[in-house]
Amino acid sequence: MSESLQALALAREHRRGGRREAAVVALRQAAQLAAGDHDLLMAVGKEFMGLQLPADASRVLSAITQPTAESALAGAAAAGAAGDWGLAIRTLQHAAVGQGDDTRLWCALAQAASAQRDHALAVDAYARHVASLAEPPPTVLLHHARL
Repeated sequence: MSESLQALALAREHRRGGRREAAVVALRQAAQLAAGDHDLLMAVGKEFMGLQLPADASRVLSAITQPTAESALAGAAAAGAAGDWGLAIRTLQHAAVGQGDDTRLWCALAQAASAQRDHALAVDAYARHVASLAEPPPTVLLHHARL
């Protein structure tokens, strides 16, 4: 098992044992060791959110260099929970460039823009969201399929 996975496992054990501060230290170590590992950074980010530490989660999730729709949505949610709507917007805009057919990105971008009071961006994102619903791409259909 890699050092980063060991640190994540240790953090989870500390959290289950009620040792919050020790869990945070282990999560920060796991995040440092996980540089470039998308899945591990996602797991660390989720653990930080579970500990009600959205700023730490946002910092970890924003370190993902090639975000998927899932990691962009998680990173934007963490940034928004930390009150950093600007980062949430930038994260979603970056992801939408490569994955613009994912309606969830446009909806989340519209919500983040609304929270930031950027009404022009919110209206544009909602319009793209609604337009993309008219003819959903296969990835969206598969996301909602019950196979």
